[in-house]
Amino acid sequence: MNNPSLQNLLKFSEFIAQFRMVERTLYLERLKRDENDAEHCCVLALTAGYIIASEKLDLDVGKVMLYALAHDLVETYAGDTDAYSTDQNAHATKEVREHEALLRIEKEFPEFPELIGALNKFEAKEDKEARFVYALDKIQPTIAVYLDGGYSWKKQGITLEQVITKKRDVIANADSLVFDYFNQLTALLKKEEIELFPQVQ
Repeated sequence: MNNPSLQNLLKFSEFIAQFRMVERTLYLERLKRDENDAEHCCVLALTAGYIIASEKLDLDVGKVMLYALAHDLVETYAGDTDAYSTDQNAHATKEVREHEALLRIEKEFPEFPELIGALNKFEAKEDKEARFVYALDKIQPTIAVYLDGGYSWKKQGITLEQVITKKRDVIANADSLVFDYFNQLTALLKKEEIELFPQVQ
């Protein structure tokens, strides 16, 4: 067994510390601040694990957990791109920025090939586990805002129609079970639309 490298560990820990500093455009009123990427990934992983167990899904839990925990690591260098932003340049460059970030992570941490492999497979939506996490990543923030009384939607002026339009097709094309959750969630949001969303005058 080789002597462990403290310097490598410190370098990776600093990378994770930077990741934790990436704020998402999802304000949580109960925390009085924006959610960060590390929190989001942790919540996504636990939610994925819960669904796999409760629905008895034929998915590799280890793969799912790694995808969920790592899927936004590229944002450490690429930054978070707000799905509802009107900044067309941010949307147009998102894929390139995130791919360049992935290449940078691969170069900086060659000793962690499992992570690099997971990031590449997730980006390519290579297997059913990646597609499941990708789809779930689209509804987990919606659940978070719903549980927070719709505060972030009202703060950003986001309508129910925007939420549905932005998410429906990508979820439907990725995972049927998550799409079923999405449809149930949409029905709930429609029922409580007045309380959750800004009202157009």
